[in-house]
Amino acid sequence: MRSFSVAAISASYILSLARGFVLQQSASSCSKLNSFYDKSLGITIYNATLIPRGGLNVSNVFNSVSFCQIVASVAYANSDTLNFQLWLPEETIYEGRFMAVGGGGMAGTVDTSNMIQQLNKGFAVAGGDSGHRAADNNNGGGAPGVYLPYLHDVNQVKAWIHNAISILTQPAKSLVEQYYGAPARYSYYDGCSTGGAQGFALAQFYPDLFDGIYAGSPGNWYSHLALSFLWNGLKTQNTSYLNQDLLNYITDAVLDGGDRLIENPLLCNFDMNKLACDTSTTDTSTCLTPSQLTAAKAIYAGPTSSINGAQLYPGFSFGSETEWALQEQTLSNAFSIPILQNLVYNNLNYDYNTFNFGSDVKDVDLKAGVLIDEITTDLTAFKKAGGKMLVTQGWADPYNAAIWPIQHMQDIQNFFKGSDISDFFNLFMVPGGGHCGAASNYPNVPATYHVVDRLIHTVKSRKLCPWPQTASFVPGGDENSWADYVYYCNDATQEETLGIPKGWEDGEGDVWALDTTKAWPQWNNQRTGRARLNDPYPPPPRTYLDDRLLKAHLSLVQKTPDSPEHLYHRVLNSLLHILFTSKSGYWVIRESLTPSFRSRFIVLQLFPLLDDDGVFHEHMFLLTECRRLGEPWELVEQHLENVCRNNDGHTKNFFAMIQIGLQVRFYRYENRTFEKISDVLDLVGDAMAVMERANYIKTHPVPVV
Repeated sequence: MRSFSVAAISASYILSLARGFVLQQSASSCSKLNSFYDKSLGITIYNATLIPRGGLNVSNVFNSVSFCQIVASVAYANSDTLNFQLWLPEETIYEGRFMAVGGGGMAGTVDTSNMIQQLNKGFAVAGGDSGHRAADNNNGGGAPGVYLPYLHDVNQVKAWIHNAISILTQPAKSLVEQYYGAPARYSYYDGCSTGGAQGFALAQFYPDLFDGIYAGSPGNWYSHLALSFLWNGLKTQNTSYLNQDLLNYITDAVLDGGDRLIENPLLCNFDMNKLACDTSTTDTSTCLTPSQLTAAKAIYAGPTSSINGAQLYPGFSFGSETEWALQEQTLSNAFSIPILQNLVYNNLNYDYNTFNFGSDVKDVDLKAGVLIDEITTDLTAFKKAGGKMLVTQGWADPYNAAIWPIQHMQDIQNFFKGSDISDFFNLFMVPGGGHCGAASNYPNVPATYHVVDRLIHTVKSRKLCPWPQTASFVPGGDENSWADYVYYCNDATQEETLGIPKGWEDGEGDVWALDTTKAWPQWNNQRTGRARLNDPYPPPPRTYLDDRLLKAHLSLVQKTPDSPEHLYHRVLNSLLHILFTSKSGYWVIRESLTPSFRSRFIVLQLFPLLDDDGVFHEHMFLLTECRRLGEPWELVEQHLENVCRNNDGHTKNFFAMIQIGLQVRFYRYENRTFEKISDVLDLVGDAMAVMERANYIKTHPVPVV
């Protein structure tokens, strides 16, 4: 029979009472918002209800925290209305961060699927219908000959992409302040597709509104994106049509084998004429007829002006062919033709087959582009405001030509006279990635991008690199397994690859710590630096980081550092850049630590550092990482509690052995290539000691000599 201590039962009972009291308080605070009124904001609240944990199911995702669900609207322009929802999580998880989410396609609904993801991370999150209702506009889908009211209301058209997020943000922030008693400390935006275009609109028209913007698969040149849909649809009519079997056949011919993926299609040179049917061929199931070959080349080329041959929008890339089915009339029917018939020509009988890709383009630019495009290259105001923008684009996106975000980023760089813009703008290209996630015909390509955590990555450790870098690999073990590759970033504009870090095991992330004896170099050299996952002859015993880290601390030169704020800034920029964007630094840290010490390093050192920065919400990533590494939640939570109480005896004893105060020289690490533990050891020591020193200074007003 299981026994329980009275103390434990009492503590549990008290905790349950406390939670119940907090829930009652939250319900009371939530219900009071039903009477909230601010004439200047134009808010109408229809309902404010407290939803308990697990009380809401959005596409089989439940809310892991209780929250106040607000259903409201805000008036804009003359007599138009934008409907929105605001979800306010319980105060125990809310950390002063506000998130707005964008829409998709022609919008008209609230993206609650994205909202619940952000809610469960602790954000106060808002989302709207972009200023018009799908129910009033053919249920949110366009079609030839169908009247779409919102495309005949200039204010609703401008709200759709340009203004919708800004319209809902100020009212939402006011409700956040009313509910929590203080304004949000940081504001973020998350959107993809049309939502990605809305993100660019924020950076262009409302540069001070958000601290961080994520724009995925952005359709920010929306008018010409619609022209590309029309171009591809017209080029693949009748005998030019490419069925899915032929699309798969083209991709099979283009890909080089291996993992069936092209890291950088811009460097791929493939002669499509090799796929042409022989004149004597009767079976055209595994070759392209002349009309089909012409159609495929047109999709690669993209729409061009019939007047001067100018590129109107980029074409699709090698390796994306399996995803072209939607381009063959479906997208044209849903977007291009409705925009031409409703917005550009105001004629539901307009014959799209007569569109002239020379003389008629100006009509699209003047009547649609000025209302729905967000393509400025002058992001000076956004940069000066301290904004950060992350963009992702899949190379196999079935909607958007993947080259467009690259071209737009290059145009932005040109505006800034070729200077580095990575301090506020980064583009990540995803090999085999689809539209806002996975591509249906690349099932082995993971598509979970933790962009909100600023650490963009895919599951199974497939590494993403900021453009123009790409993730390259060296096979080891099973060449058909993604887990058996070493990843590193190299410049996509160069044919040659960087030197391969020696001593790393395959890309699963399990890295061997280097030994100081002769055994390791001998073992490593026998494999020319390419260790295999199932090597029959394992490497020498590992030298874990714990003892060596301590020794490194004790040998460092002492020197009083600068102010805590400056140090935290330097640590953040140096440590995160090296650990999470270097060839292999992150895996060294993660896998070299002993299991008992690993989560303590992540939680005690990285967690408080990232919390102070506050540019993006990294906390959930770190907790998830601890859990993935095998630490029980109870232990992780205990670590966090100890950090909050500053009462971790292990940490105090550990740092008591460290001589506090050292010379911080992060410049030594900025351009270093990580090839062994010793390359990263000093960095870890510096980072941990600097953080301890900064914490000490913050809690001890008297300077330490």
